[in-house]
Amino acid sequence: MPISAQAQKTPPRATPVTEADGLIKRSGVIPKEIPTLPTTSTDPNAATWERNPHRAFAKAKARQKPLLLLFTAQWNTVCHSLSSEVFSSKTFNRYAKENLVICYIDFPRDPLDIPDALRKLKEKFKVHGLPVLLVFDTEGHVVQQFTGYSAGRPVDYFNNLKAVTDTQLADISEKRKRLVAQGYREWKNTQGQQFFALFVQRSESSITLKSYSGENSTIEIKTLSPADRLFVQSLPIIASKK
Repeated sequence: MPISAQAQKTPPRATPVTEADGLIKRSGVIPKEIPTLPTTSTDPNAATWERNPHRAFAKAKARQKPLLLLFTAQWNTVCHSLSSEVFSSKTFNRYAKENLVICYIDFPRDPLDIPDALRKLKEKFKVHGLPVLLVFDTEGHVVQQFTGYSAGRPVDYFNNLKAVTDTQLADISEKRKRLVAQGYREWKNTQGQQFFALFVQRSESSITLKSYSGENSTIEIKTLSPADRLFVQSLPIIASKK
């Protein structure tokens, strides 16, 4: 069955993953055909797969990027085909590294070995069979589900996936333009991690920023990149209200 007919199922909008779902523990390893894990990849251009969905959702939200959540299994031959033909390609890795946050969950063969947290996550997003790839917007809602894979059709799969994520990226771009006009900007910490936020106030040693979703967070100035520390020095110091 062509992937366009097999995979284009749009599920109801799901509620975002929250901390109440518990920490998702890793079971097993991703199929070896995916040379994108930080511990195994030797390609500096490879995209990095997150292993913890909660960290992935937080990163996607902070960086304002679509999230891909892959439900996979190293023992599943279809998962191996998808991994080796699509996710190992230079085309996918270039695109993902620039535009996406990607995360995988590897399921054991025996259902009795599946941790409760993984089972609940699978049930929450109505995942049946493997592999399944979910595309989330920056609010943590499912916008597209790709189920299965037709071996030998990596171009079709990637093009269908890119069409969905390009739409999300266009929406994000328009939203960012509106927020930039309101004073939002891109910030970076000493580890090179980026986050999009609005300056609220600063003290002698910290700065308060507002995320695009309206949440305030306080960050130590010393953890910002040199360029952002220099920028902060030009901002007035405002004492916190008692």
